Amino acid sequence: MGVPVGSTRRGAQTPWRAGEGRLPGRLPGRLPGRLPGQLLGRLLGALLLALPGAGAVAGCPQRSDDDRDVVDAGPDDAPAVVARRALAVIFDPTVDGRRLSAAQGWQDPEALLARIPPWWSTTTAGRVRFELVDTVVVDAFPAKVDGFAYDGNEYRQVLAGQSAPHVPDNADVVAILAAHDVCARVDAGDIDELWMMGGPYFGFYESQLAGAAAFEYNSPPLRGTACRRLVPVMGFNFERALPEAIHDFGHRAEATLTHLFGRWSQDSTANAWERFGLVAALSPTLGFSGCGSIHYPPTATSDYDYGNARVVGSLCDDFVNYPARAPDPEAAVVDMSCDAWGCDELGFYAWWLQHLPTAPGLDDDGRPRDWLRAVADPQWMLDQTPDLVPCGVATEATTCAAQARCQWAPCAATCVAADLAVDDGACACLAATSTPACDAAAGCAWYACSERCLPTGTSNDTACR
Repeated sequence: MGVPVGSTRRGAQTPWRAGEGRLPGRLPGRLPGRLPGQLLGRLLGALLLALPGAGAVAGCPQRSDDDRDVVDAGPDDAPAVVARRALAVIFDPTVDGRRLSAAQGWQDPEALLARIPPWWSTTTAGRVRFELVDTVVVDAFPAKVDGFAYDGNEYRQVLAGQSAPHVPDNADVVAILAAHDVCARVDAGDIDELWMMGGPYFGFYESQLAGAAAFEYNSPPLRGTACRRLVPVMGFNFERALPEAIHDFGHRAEATLTHLFGRWSQDSTANAWERFGLVAALSPTLGFSGCGSIHYPPTATSDYDYGNARVVGSLCDDFVNYPARAPDPEAAVVDMSCDAWGCDELGFYAWWLQHLPTAPGLDDDGRPRDWLRAVADPQWMLDQTPDLVPCGVATEATTCAAQARCQWAPCAATCVAADLAVDDGACACLAATSTPACDAAAGCAWYACSERCLPTGTSNDTACR
């Protein structure tokens, strides 16, 4: 694999520096628990790590497509231990003779990245084991989708508020994947995902999914790559610290489970995920919480309110023994305060992830019960639930018809959601295959999640399917 000009590769990770501080952030669009569930998770982890074969990830043999991410599944009723190999690409250009991260007094990017795998291993009691197999440092600003790239002076003017950020802001991630042979390395089993790191205004989504069957991942699917398997692409910011990096994974988890269950609404307990992600402050009819969301802990009354000391009712502990749960959600509600996670941001993320179900098998609707593995390995999730493959992946009428939730639209020779009314209006919209063409079509709107032009007012569930 070639290394881009002006870049260097690191084989080993630098130890993190003690005493790192939280830094104020400019990410556009930004963006220790004590409950029985956490104790149970740690006990299970200790038992899992004691099982034969549940050793270190390093040196494990080449994996097949079916078990490429499983280190040791253990007994049939034990949660799988999932290994994920990541390529890290750090964009840290030289500005006035110094690396941008150092010149601005921001985080050491390699040290920050090195903290993520052990955090995951500790939090999941060894169940999810990320490994940084390769780190490439690129001495350049990433190019945007229109080819623009900042120079040092332009970038500092943006940071100082003296110039407006470039539009479009999005980095050309398709080109980044191609430059680092990401799709080929994933196919070969060398890596499973890409972790990018840069500064504010570099144009990275917090999480994005590449691959033919990619779905909404807290961002539109990344189209135009050569990736056949699903490849998570994480975008971290070295102006920030570890909590913000884990925050990105939290949104990845929310998007994965929303795709798995087909919806996520507050003030509803229509499915298990809605019970889990319930927030009392956003659910006036129900008035109680589940485990909350990444922005809203169960006790929160606003975004990022991780230390709110008020007491609310929560059914989060009902997920400790999932799939067993109370038939009536209200029967599982108990009083809870932020003491459950230590009243801080990183503690909440750990507590929240430790409550994700890890049961084997499928539920009554054919969904995997191991939510944590689905979050770590979206390809495994799709392999278990082929009906979740986006309709647009099917390019022929026969393969489209094989999916109960899809239908073939002959007027546009494409596969769309079964509940879309394929009338003259829809056909006129489907004929517009670019954003400008869609904008010019009356009664149509562009849906980035499926990269399709559809009638205005089409629900996100229908458009993104």
